[in-house]
Amino acid sequence: MKSLLIFLCLGVAAWAIPTRAEYFWAGKAGEVSQEMTRYARLALQRSQDPSVLDSAHRLVREGELNFHRLAVVAESQEFPLSTGPTAAQQQEFRAMAQLTGSAFDRAFLKKEHDCAVALSLCRNQALARSHDPALTQALQGLDMEAATR
Repeated sequence: MKSLLIFLCLGVAAWAIPTRAEYFWAGKAGEVSQEMTRYARLALQRSQDPSVLDSAHRLVREGELNFHRLAVVAESQEFPLSTGPTAAQQQEFRAMAQLTGSAFDRAFLKKEHDCAVALSLCRNQALARSHDPALTQALQGLDMEAATR
């Protein structure tokens, strides 16, 4: 929920630069894809639950592919795609890494859902503002399977 509020606040800032809003939201989608991949890799190390492990494997593949699609456009259009995790995101990650067993699995599944919602929001905002055919194609190709679960 906290991440979603941050994205909404950042959206207000995006309106101040309408010609770059499509790239702003695409950059945020890239950040969410990286965050999702980071947590999925953690789940592969920490979880014992077969369904969590299956989900984590899928999310690593999806997150890397999603980020690559956006990175190609970001490079050609010269917009920033990721600045890395913030201090708050790192603290949240470290806290989750301390969890074990079913507590970790529940936290991971919640994070998976939150990232899917945030990715969907960012993707939709970028698509609504996109005037760049390459960006539109990359955004439409983002794997949104996690968002529909």
